[in-house]
Amino acid sequence: MKTISVSDELYDLLNRAASRAEKADVSTLLETIAEVVREREALEKDQRQRQMDHILNQVDEIAPGQRALCDRFALAMCALLKLLPDRFSELEGLTKEGGQVVFVSTDLRKIENTAALTNPVRLSNGNWYVNACGGLKDFEIILNLAQKRLGLPVGFVEELKRRTILRPEKQFE
Repeated sequence: MKTISVSDELYDLLNRAASRAEKADVSTLLETIAEVVREREALEKDQRQRQMDHILNQVDEIAPGQRALCDRFALAMCALLKLLPDRFSELEGLTKEGGQVVFVSTDLRKIENTAALTNPVRLSNGNWYVNACGGLKDFEIILNLAQKRLGLPVGFVEELKRRTILRPEKQFE
């Protein structure tokens, strides 16, 4: 065990907190706090996984198989917005690396003014627009960049891509 120095005021505060929590001393209180933090992190991870699974199931229910690629891309972006509505704003102005074409914005004009050919689509669950003008590779890149910016697990985004933009179209014989 290592010793740390804290101000007298902080020690008194921790000592009072230990007493209220019926802990023997400050170190016992701090060990309990660490346990609570670990439990909370595990619970949050489990809840986040259940939420991601629920969103992927909803994507399957929407059945994007017969839709155009641009609609499937918008569906994938709607799923990200639903998963992280508080953090989706981190995607504002998202472009491909080194690119100028904006793929995500709350401002329709911002998307329209970045390229000669755009297809801004309003996401159904918010005031966000995505530029659905592009090809499969463009959409894969954008989803990968969104995964990095939002700190999402790679596995979730790969599964989202598989269920939306990478979903094979029905083949005619």
